[in-house]
Amino acid sequence: MTHARRPAVVDLLIVGALLALMILAVPRIPAHGDGRAPDWFAAVLGAIASLALLLRRVNPWAMVLGVGLALSVYLALGYAGSPALLPAIVAVVGFGLERPRRELYAVTAAYAVAFGLWSVVRMPSVEIGQVAGVIIWAVGAALLADVLRSRTERRRSAEREAAAARQQALADQQLAVARDLHDTIGHQLTVIHVQAAVLERTAPSEAASVIRASAATALDELNEIVRSMRAQAATTVARHGVTDLPHLVEDARRGGVNVDLRMPSQLPPIRTEVDVAAYRLVQEGLTNVLRYAAGADVEVTVVAGRELRITVSDNGTRDRETAAIRGAGHGLKGLAERVTATGGTVDFGPRAARGFRLDGRWGSGWQA
Repeated sequence: MTHARRPAVVDLLIVGALLALMILAVPRIPAHGDGRAPDWFAAVLGAIASLALLLRRVNPWAMVLGVGLALSVYLALGYAGSPALLPAIVAVVGFGLERPRRELYAVTAAYAVAFGLWSVVRMPSVEIGQVAGVIIWAVGAALLADVLRSRTERRRSAEREAAAARQQALADQQLAVARDLHDTIGHQLTVIHVQAAVLERTAPSEAASVIRASAATALDELNEIVRSMRAQAATTVARHGVTDLPHLVEDARRGGVNVDLRMPSQLPPIRTEVDVAAYRLVQEGLTNVLRYAAGADVEVTVVAGRELRITVSDNGTRDRETAAIRGAGHGLKGLAERVTATGGTVDFGPRAARGFRLDGRWGSGWQA
């Protein structure tokens, strides 16, 4: 089974299990207090709420709306039985995996208020503990979604980093082979060409002319092969740049980071190595926020003038000592080496009040 089909199969299994529960179990729930015993129509409402879960990957807002409406009607009619609310829990978790944290907690609050009010209005004898239970399950579902999303984003980030490392290793290997070809075989062919040319002048012969011409042709072909290998190595590694930052920021938002991106709508051409290093700087900054300060507010700023300056700052770490730990890993040190190699400088560390700041600058030679 491919990775693309696996999530869809999981969704179908969850919805199938909920449908079976709604059809077989909900009508058997006895009435309690002044609640109404669930009947076939209650099962239909539960089934509708369950089927609405299939919209998660297509339109998460339509999913939570469909589930909310079906279960609101269920509660408005005074039906008893908390198992019927299971689709709401699944909807909150699923919504949290697809949408930013702020939207997740807004939906959670709306569900808790709506379902709690319907319970009180339609069943006046309901106890405060039952209403509190509705709120607790809503908050618990939101927290579970938050944890699952963070783990998923970290796993995806690790997979992207591993893939980039493999591509970089392949590119380095191709460049090493190209250098060896150029340095060894190219040198020997050059010697043959020079010696054949000398022989052709001192003792002219058809054989000397053929050797010289063949060596010259082989050198040209070797140089073409080396150029092709270097070009292929250069394109092996995916080249992301500053213009790709909106996509990077959107990925971070889906991972639960509140990011505000400020950059010019139009940028002049940037030197390739600077462009890649600038993108990696922002990527490293956002990855560190996910690891050490999930839920922080982050600001990414791009200023392009005489110098190119890119800043990633957040307010997620509450004390300077904890924030300082974020600068002690290999990621930022490696980033500093990359930026320095392209003619830039990097400054990073805790902010004065709280949070962390990563600042990269390139001088006047940053444009292509």
